[in-house]
Amino acid sequence: MSEVITNRARRQALLRVAWPLIINSGSFALLNFFDRLFLSWYSEASFRASLPGGILFFTFVCGFMALAGITNTFVAQLAGREDREGAAVATAQGIFFALLAIPIILLLAPIGVGVLRLVGHVPEVLVLEEQYMRILLFGGGGMVLSSAISSFFSGQGQTRVVMGCNVLANGINIFMNYLFVFGCWGLPEMGIAGAAWASVIGSWSAPLFLGIIYFNRWHRESFGTVRCLRLDRPLFLRMLRFGLPSGVHFFTEVAAFSVFVLLIGRLGDLAQFAGNIALSINLIAFMPMIGMGLAASILVGQCLGRDDAAEAARYGWTALQMGLAYISLIGVSFILIPDLYLAIFSAEANSFDFAALREAVRYLLIILAVWGLLDAASLILSGALKGAGDTHFVMRYQAIIAWGIFVPGQLILIVGYEAHHLLCWGWALLYIGLLGILFFGKTRFKSLSTQLEKIRVKKASLTAIVLLFGLSLNAQTHQHEQSASQNIDSLLIRQAVPTSHADKFGKLVIQDLGGRMKPANTFASELIRKVSKSDTYQSLNADQVLLSIQQNPLLWYQVPFIYLKRGNDSLRRIAGVDEKAKYASFVDFFDKSGNYKLAQPLEGAYKAANPNQFQKDFIETDRRINLLYSAIEGKILRIFPVPESENDKWVSFQEATDYFFEGVDSLYVANVMPLYLGALRQGAYDQADELLESISGFQRKYGNDIMPSVDKVEAEVMYNKYDIFKKLFAWYMYVGTLMFFVLIFQILFDVRILSFLTKICIGVIALLFVLQTVGMGARWYISGHAPWSDAYESMLYVAWATVGIGLAFGRKSKLTIAATAFVASMILMIAHWNWMDPEIANLVPVLDSYWLMIHVAVIVGSYGPFALGMIVGFIAMILMILTTKKTQKRIRLTIDELTVVNELALTVGVVMLTIGNFLGGQWANESWGRYWGWDPKETWALISILVYAFVLHMRLIPGMRSKWLFNLMSVIAFASIIMTYFGVNFYLVGLHSYASGDKVITPSFVYYSIAIVSLVGFISYMRYNKYFGKKST
Repeated sequence: MSEVITNRARRQALLRVAWPLIINSGSFALLNFFDRLFLSWYSEASFRASLPGGILFFTFVCGFMALAGITNTFVAQLAGREDREGAAVATAQGIFFALLAIPIILLLAPIGVGVLRLVGHVPEVLVLEEQYMRILLFGGGGMVLSSAISSFFSGQGQTRVVMGCNVLANGINIFMNYLFVFGCWGLPEMGIAGAAWASVIGSWSAPLFLGIIYFNRWHRESFGTVRCLRLDRPLFLRMLRFGLPSGVHFFTEVAAFSVFVLLIGRLGDLAQFAGNIALSINLIAFMPMIGMGLAASILVGQCLGRDDAAEAARYGWTALQMGLAYISLIGVSFILIPDLYLAIFSAEANSFDFAALREAVRYLLIILAVWGLLDAASLILSGALKGAGDTHFVMRYQAIIAWGIFVPGQLILIVGYEAHHLLCWGWALLYIGLLGILFFGKTRFKSLSTQLEKIRVKKASLTAIVLLFGLSLNAQTHQHEQSASQNIDSLLIRQAVPTSHADKFGKLVIQDLGGRMKPANTFASELIRKVSKSDTYQSLNADQVLLSIQQNPLLWYQVPFIYLKRGNDSLRRIAGVDEKAKYASFVDFFDKSGNYKLAQPLEGAYKAANPNQFQKDFIETDRRINLLYSAIEGKILRIFPVPESENDKWVSFQEATDYFFEGVDSLYVANVMPLYLGALRQGAYDQADELLESISGFQRKYGNDIMPSVDKVEAEVMYNKYDIFKKLFAWYMYVGTLMFFVLIFQILFDVRILSFLTKICIGVIALLFVLQTVGMGARWYISGHAPWSDAYESMLYVAWATVGIGLAFGRKSKLTIAATAFVASMILMIAHWNWMDPEIANLVPVLDSYWLMIHVAVIVGSYGPFALGMIVGFIAMILMILTTKKTQKRIRLTIDELTVVNELALTVGVVMLTIGNFLGGQWANESWGRYWGWDPKETWALISILVYAFVLHMRLIPGMRSKWLFNLMSVIAFASIIMTYFGVNFYLVGLHSYASGDKVITPSFVYYSIAIVSLVGFISYMRYNKYFGKKST
């Protein structure tokens, strides 16, 4: 009986606290609702402008309001301890913050105007949006101040005071709207500006009324509200620290929704008008949920202030039940009686066909009915967590929902696809629901996280022996052997230009064969790295080498500069060089009659369906020879733009005579390069600098439209200099392997220094990840497109995603960080093999789309979690093999931990891969006119989803719950990802097979991998049955 009374009392307490807060928290919604209501009766354009302008203003203000509103949590807990002066001091800090926020809010006006203009609404609406938003900003400070002062009353449960003040403020707003909008009682007709000024007056009325009560005699004597009005710096900073996540949470949520509201206006007048009506109705109907969330926050905070955590939890769940019951009734009314809501706005001011408007609003209300259930659960549970002081989870959760899923979906459908507005709403709902499987309620993902925490607690009381294998690879450096013709080398070094001038030459813009504009340094770097497999020749850097080739082309025919693959004696015999020689010269590959020595072996190599290793070496050497020849010939230096060329054609000095240059331009093009090279030979570097500057001037005169900016050229030169990705694979390997061994010894020996070394390793890996991120960003900035457009870039992106997912799961298991660092090193090593070209190139036409950034990023990013699952599964099997009777109990916990991390990673991967496949359908429809065509890439992506879906569901099937089987399958399943990526891109023929035809042979390590997995799987199965059997499922 007491339980029933307790539940009833709990519901009554929630209602008693919540219903005044509904009026309080909905103050802004009511202010803007009445603005929009009056404006719908005034003019169609004003009504359409009111929601975008109002929501953008609220986006700027909401974070400050939430930050000031954290006062509510402090006051609630202090009131629970009956500390009256403490509550007044906390309120004072909120007031000070609100006063600091006022000038900041006013300074946001130019940003707001820029955002509205960027969205691109029709001009007559845009002008009104800017006017409305600018005026509303003057009321922003009042809303933040009201949030701070009202927290003093609501935190103590005195919500009726807050309600009364807000009712008065809204009454003033309604009255002022009537006067200002239509120009009654002799006032001028102000339209949307009048509605904005009415809201400003209403916004400042609420804190005025609250302040009068807060500083009255009773509160001054009982709480010391005047005496405590001082800045308590430690408390202020503490509240700021706790309130910042809440502010970020509120801002990300509102900002994401604002993007949606602003973008909907791009889909047409009817879509914007219908959206304004539906959202206006929904915001008012949803107000009780805001009050219930705040009530849950207050009562949970008060219970925790009394150290009653159990009762706090009960209040949270009771609030959720009540909220879902209410929002379900509202949703039913949206579905059954939409005309009742539409009637409020059916004024004669709009010019739309009423039937079409009614139909659009009806469908939107149905979508909002479903949406409300998810949003209500999120809002109430977030409020309960904030009452408990856990604002960080709420911030992370909302940021992922809003900007990881919601906003990309909006941009795809509205900006890119220009879909029907109902489809935009439906897809937004789909995205929220899809990500919800990770975070809402008692899902498998949530239970796995809880399970992992329990395992970590168990591990804290034990020490486990973890024996892992380590692989170490020594990076090999190539040093040039002493050339037989030392005189040539000494002559080249003697005539080399200083690095100061070579650097200037390296920044000269050229056009490559694919039409990409790039600095000469890029070609020079590619030349020396691809031809000689080095970054320098003797003491000359890449720019000096390229200039030396232009100065002395005949000498470079004889320089041993072409790298020869180690172990290929046939290649060396054909070239006529020593069997141990690492390099050969250009002339070594031609006989005395000028015949190309590689012609015959190349004929067989290019015809072979599956060339052997020697034939591949001949092909690679032929490419190096041709690249060197293009540099010696000089035609690669396309530095002269052809005036008035339709294709923006640039030509080299040697090609200039074939194109039409008029008058002075023809003389300039014919003479400037000989003059420049002559100045270099004479050492007249001042003159050479002037000539380089004149060439740059000529380029800007005729080719300025396609030239990269100076900053972009500088960035590309810097990118070439550091070649960060080639260095990262070794560093990832060194640090990842070291971290493995440190973790092993940390388990064996409880020594503090080992824990310190682990943290250092994590810090270094995080730093390497930041460097890789910077490198990816630099490549994006330089190329002008997302850095995952070809085989090399996508491998970089997979490595980046793998380390990123490892760091994300690092708090769950440190082994994942070491594992993903090692996997990333392997991926980066593969990326720099001969059959992947690291050159930045223009996009192929089908990839020149905004979908490249969206679809490919999501679908290739999913390979990171899958790679983590693969390596974690393999490590788990190795641990099973190394288990002994003595270490059985401790290693079991480590296997349990790795298995849960594995399942979490695969869950994230499946979600990303599924979303990526949906987005791929949109891209396919835009590019090829159909959503699905059984193209090899589409088919294998679907197969991968089904494979991993099966692997995940194995953990739910009684006969297949074995941890050994799950970890083995997570390794085997990765083969589907390998096939989806490599098989389609390099073997199969289809619309995605951009690299097919390159005759890529299956690397031998694939066969070794199959053998190793089979062997490890069999041995681990025997050991697993011996030590764990059915106990570890």
